[in-house]
Amino acid sequence: MNITLKLRGVPEEIVDRMIRAGIAESKTEAVRAALLFFEKEQLGDSFRQDFIESTLDRLKTEKPVRAKTTGELFQ
Repeated sequence: MNITLKLRGVPEEIVDRMIRAGIAESKTEAVRAALLFFEKEQLGDSFRQDFIESTLDRLKTEKPVRAKTTGELFQ
């Protein structure tokens, strides 16, 4: 997957600190490392499995929302 991120403020500072500390050699590597750390430390296997199952169940029962504005989408 290719993605373009515009980081500002704290997220930008975190990426810069990771590079300066030698944790990552590039911004891409810093973002990858942060995502992997988040997955390992915060989500864990049980959360991942529960999330996948609940999302699939919800997709089976819910109809897609057709909104004309973003306000309608989040009502």
